[in-house]
Amino acid sequence: MKRHIEFERLHNFRDLGGYRTGDGRMVAWGRLYRSDSLGKLRDQNWNHFLDLNIRTVIDLRYPWEIEAKSSVPEPERSRS
Repeated sequence: MKRHIEFERLHNFRDLGGYRTGDGRMVAWGRLYRSDSLGKLRDQNWNHFLDLNIRTVIDLRYPWEIEAKSSVPEPERSRS
């Protein structure tokens, strides 16, 4: 499987599948991702993100970081 998922505006978007958990099981591919600021998603990049069927985003940045660099686009945003 491919770990790095290419986006024009996002850097370091990665699938965390394949890593071992503390109890010896493995994270399933296509179930858990990590990335930089999703607020940069636009146009085809937004559609590519939607195609991954991500349902939950956990933003671990400080509130001031989110405010300064924007947050995840609204889920109801239509495809372009």
